[in-house]
Amino acid sequence: MKPDSALKVVSYTLSLLLLITSSHLIAQPVSEISADGNGETHGTIGYAQERHKPAPVYDGPTRSGKEVYQYSCATCHDRTTQGAPLPDDDIEWGMRARKGIDILMKHVKEGYKDLMPERGGCRNCTDEELLASILYIMDTSGITINPAQEH
Repeated sequence: MKPDSALKVVSYTLSLLLLITSSHLIAQPVSEISADGNGETHGTIGYAQERHKPAPVYDGPTRSGKEVYQYSCATCHDRTTQGAPLPDDDIEWGMRARKGIDILMKHVKEGYKDLMPERGGCRNCTDEELLASILYIMDTSGITINPAQEH
């Protein structure tokens, strides 16, 4: 067999194997990622289901910025793996502060670039509590921002 012919046979064989393998993977049914003993679904499907549930009712006293941060924001902002700036990162927060409090509130309330969930993940937080969490993070990073500047 000529070297060119052998190379073509190997190339066709590998292409066929790739086609068969990828067809098998595509044909796999989508299943729920995992479920705990309470029937709660985790993973992508769980997230989609969770987003459409009504927000849990919170009828306690108004929470401080620190409490909101610890309850919700810290999930992403206390870990560098999420890409969210840590609370003491004065450079990143300084850049955000220059955009103004109205833009920061808009990003918190509406979510930001599919990275930050709506209302920062705190669906039962009031706007006042969300603002307090922004001011808490700014204060932690050493940045003073006046919430009355804009609005």
